[in-house]
Amino acid sequence: MFASHDRGTQSRPSTEAWMHPRVQSRHARMLTPATAIIVSTAAAIAHPTFADGDACDPLDVVSATGSLYSFARASSAQYSTELPLNLAALLANGQSSSVSAGLPNASNYATATNFIALQSGESLEVVCDALGHANATGSFAFARSDIDATAVLHLPTTRRVRVVWQLHGSGISDLSFMLRRMDPWITAFDAGVSTYIKPQTVTNEARLVLGADDYQLRVYGSLQSNTGFRNPDDGACGGHLSVTCARIADIDFDGSVNASDLAVLLDAWGAVPPFHTADLNQDGFVNGADLAALLADW
Repeated sequence: MFASHDRGTQSRPSTEAWMHPRVQSRHARMLTPATAIIVSTAAAIAHPTFADGDACDPLDVVSATGSLYSFARASSAQYSTELPLNLAALLANGQSSSVSAGLPNASNYATATNFIALQSGESLEVVCDALGHANATGSFAFARSDIDATAVLHLPTTRRVRVVWQLHGSGISDLSFMLRRMDPWITAFDAGVSTYIKPQTVTNEARLVLGADDYQLRVYGSLQSNTGFRNPDDGACGGHLSVTCARIADIDFDGSVNASDLAVLLDAWGAVPPFHTADLNQDGFVNGADLAALLADW
């Protein structure tokens, strides 16, 4: 699989089963009206090495831009806040935004919260978490929460990666992850979930070979709850993305390079699209050079 655009529906797992453990405790807070969200320190990521002693090169997070936007209106009161993203804060504890209008026990009440965190370890592993919630109650209340974040990632050497994403939305919500090579601009994968009232969960993965280059990771989410337009259901979304690496010739990610990897490579012989899993050197072709690299990694 060299690219994926998946907006399917699957049965919803338990409330926190699809989340990364680092944000499970925060999930309960975001589903409850609050004026602040306490985040914990990100856990360290292990540094994997393979049987041949080859270690994954760091996938450096070079920069990050974007913002968190929260808006809440109840009766005649309305409040909003926009928080620019800060790379150091994203990598440390993540960033959150929250705003409320009215009192929780009033006839009209609205609250919007969101959170995003980006984590990068010594190895080629990146984890991104995003959460959002919009709640409105009463006859005239509206809440909206937006996440728009872009991070630039630098990969110094060609690496085989597995990208796994878990996305969930309910009410009126939209959440997506996109990874693109920057020069030239080519999408490696694009995954998202978009809902109207009915909850949806998307869990999938892509197996790619990424060449040494700069990549852009974009996370976008928008959700709302509006009692004035007959859609009082809360808008909520949550997403977890992880990128991990394997040996360059371990095409099937089973931990070894053997006949099954060779079969996949030979079956893909010839011209292939960018990021193809059998194109070990990412020159656009599966040929003798890739075969030689596979045999050397046997």
